[in-house]
Amino acid sequence: MVAAGPWVYFTAADGVHGRELWRSDGSTAGTTMVTDIRPGGRSSRLRYLTAVGGEVYFTATDGRHGQELWRSDGTAAGTTMVTDLRPGVGSGDIGAVTAFGDRVVFAARDRAHGWELWRSDGTAAGTLLVKDIWRGQGSGAPSYPAVVGGEAYFTADDGVHGRELWRSDGTRAGTVLVKDLAPGRDDSYPGGLTDAGGVVFFTAEGGDPAGALWRSDGTAAGTVLVKAIRADGYGAEVGNLQSFGDDLLFTARDGVHGSELWRTDGTEAGTTMVKDIRPGARSSSVGSITDLGGTAVFRAEDGTGGPREVGLWRTDGTSAGTFELKTFDLGDYGSSLWIVAVGGTAFLGPRHGAHAGELWRSDGTEAGTTLVKRIGPGAQYGNLTEGSELAGALLFAANDRLHRKELWRSDGTEAGTALVEDINRRVAFEIGRAPVHDLEEGTLTVQVRADGAGRFEVKPTPRLRRSVADLAAPGLADIILRPTRLGLRTLRRTGQLQVTARFAYTPCSGIGGTEKRSFVLRMR
Repeated sequence: MVAAGPWVYFTAADGVHGRELWRSDGSTAGTTMVTDIRPGGRSSRLRYLTAVGGEVYFTATDGRHGQELWRSDGTAAGTTMVTDLRPGVGSGDIGAVTAFGDRVVFAARDRAHGWELWRSDGTAAGTLLVKDIWRGQGSGAPSYPAVVGGEAYFTADDGVHGRELWRSDGTRAGTVLVKDLAPGRDDSYPGGLTDAGGVVFFTAEGGDPAGALWRSDGTAAGTVLVKAIRADGYGAEVGNLQSFGDDLLFTARDGVHGSELWRTDGTEAGTTMVKDIRPGARSSSVGSITDLGGTAVFRAEDGTGGPREVGLWRTDGTSAGTFELKTFDLGDYGSSLWIVAVGGTAFLGPRHGAHAGELWRSDGTEAGTTLVKRIGPGAQYGNLTEGSELAGALLFAANDRLHRKELWRSDGTEAGTALVEDINRRVAFEIGRAPVHDLEEGTLTVQVRADGAGRFEVKPTPRLRRSVADLAAPGLADIILRPTRLGLRTLRRTGQLQVTARFAYTPCSGIGGTEKRSFVLRMR
């Protein structure tokens, strides 16, 4: 889910088409499928939704071509495949699509090169290989891209050096190895590339020292070690990098404490553990670090609650300013706390446990951490996922007791939190597999179930009469299969009759369907 221009773009299946590209302005009338890229019931396998200006780029297949690069301006006419990198049903294996000014950069392969760095301005002519990093059929495999200061940073392997940090200005000449941290063919495995204060911070698992935090201004001289968190270089587990003003928040373990929250200003002296949230060698499982501007919220476990509990914490970057705001019982999935920032507010949704299905908000204070709405009570409901800001509100996916996973909107109030549109109107139904025989009449009673009120019908055939069963509400009903006169003669003569019943379910609201099932009717 990504915002571009006046809309949020996402993928959805309406029960008639496959999973396709949709857009919404947060209203029911303004929520619509953009176009059916792969016509019919099959999905276009849309991935890597990326906003560039007022448009979105993504990868998809229309069934006639492979997985290729597409763009959309939110209209059917303006949704087109950019270029067919591998003509026919073969795929360009496109990945890591990243906004780069008014263009995108991405990794892809064509028939002549391995998986390399490409760029596109949204036209076939303007979609070009930037550089064949590993020349020939070998793959440079650009990964973990981040745009910092107008340049794209990524990791790649040129076949001479190992996997190292690279940068590109979008030209062949301007695509260069930044620094060989692990000299020769060894890999430093950079990861977690993050912009903070106009420089790129990253981790390096290889090289000397290993498992350290680094920063780079794009030059070899300006690519320096920030801090080796552990003296022995291994097991530091540096991760969860998040910009925090001009500083960086991250998690690491120093060999004395477990994995905890750290902060750096880019210098060794300014790189310190913020707080030992779970004292001792055990980790506090810090994650989902979200910057709210001056404060950040995150999930953590301080060990004072039960094994099912996880806390929402806040920090201003100091130990004194780091404390718990709210404890959630998340059942057996303690780390599953979904957090999305909308301006200076964090929206969060526990996915499991006693608080499953609840939408909360927090401004980084205890008083400002409140329940917005209980969308779907119980662990089987709610399931809040994805999420994007649009015009100061949150659009997100959730399911309640009445609908499947659908698009919702919240302005942070209970009254302002509501289903936007019931996109998938297909109502689930089921035909039972344990029918009951009436050996005197030669009939068969089949139990049927549906998630909505409606009518089940068995279509007539030369051997079966038409039968119906009505549901006034979601639940179960019985429908009786009765033989025709022709079928009854066979039954009386042989004692059994093989039939194929075609069940049709028509809900009072939504989309139903049909299902065929074979049975044997019996008579004494």
